[in-house]
Amino acid sequence: MGAPLLNYDNVIKAVRILTDVDGPQFSKRRITVSTCGIVPRLKRLSQDTEAALAVSLNAADNAVRQRIMPITRKYPLTDLMEALRAYQLPNRRRITIEYVLIRGVNDSPKDVREFIRILHGLKAKVNLIPFNPWPGCEFQAPDQRAVLAFEEHLKNSPYTVMLRKEKGTDILAACGQLAGGVIHDGQGIDRFFAESAKLSGKAEEHSSHTDPHISVSYTHLRAHETVLDLVCRLLLEKKKKTNTQTDKNTTIFFINLHTYNLLQHTVHTPDSHYFQQ
Repeated sequence: MGAPLLNYDNVIKAVRILTDVDGPQFSKRRITVSTCGIVPRLKRLSQDTEAALAVSLNAADNAVRQRIMPITRKYPLTDLMEALRAYQLPNRRRITIEYVLIRGVNDSPKDVREFIRILHGLKAKVNLIPFNPWPGCEFQAPDQRAVLAFEEHLKNSPYTVMLRKEKGTDILAACGQLAGGVIHDGQGIDRFFAESAKLSGKAEEHSSHTDPHISVSYTHLRAHETVLDLVCRLLLEKKKKTNTQTDKNTTIFFINLHTYNLLQHTVHTPDSHYFQQ
């Protein structure tokens, strides 16, 4: 969906609408604006909203953070930490610091000591998140012992730590792993399942589809696009290419990346506004 602080005016407007007495009246404490560290916007944010703030830090070393978060080239870690220390928090509020643990990159005892050091003087709590890999990714999930050791170090520091529980890793539908895909026109679905089993370390059996006209191609959702929007967009693009009427019983499969159980959606509305162009 992109970085919220790069869509600053609309984000602030949305927060104000959500918290307005004539609107949904959400508590400002229940709304969190998350950022990768857009430093100039951080200097304005506390003046424009009392929504909570979460920052993806992920490393205590500038070079390491630059490797995993290229935004660091533009906004170095020292500048980000300075902006966070200057951030005006409402009473009894803290900044949530998000730290994704990646094996051999930022999960060592030295890393946690440096992490605690750079947090000094900051009103913060830590959200610790084990990394969830996907096919072709250069990074690996941390060892469980490293995760627990990192967490224990933080428990013995002045900072509250929350360890995110992993759910959906067996079907690669955990945090950071979701993507859209469409089954259509042809070949190779077994390769999709084989990659899934290989990455998860499980050679799980699956029901292969006998239809020779079904294959997988990955198509990501655009910003603000729903699954149905995606399906209709792809059908429209296919119609333009073939210049034929879309079959009203065309079946589309939406896939959470590397999920063995496909969620089947059958489109029965070829006359919808998507197909009037």
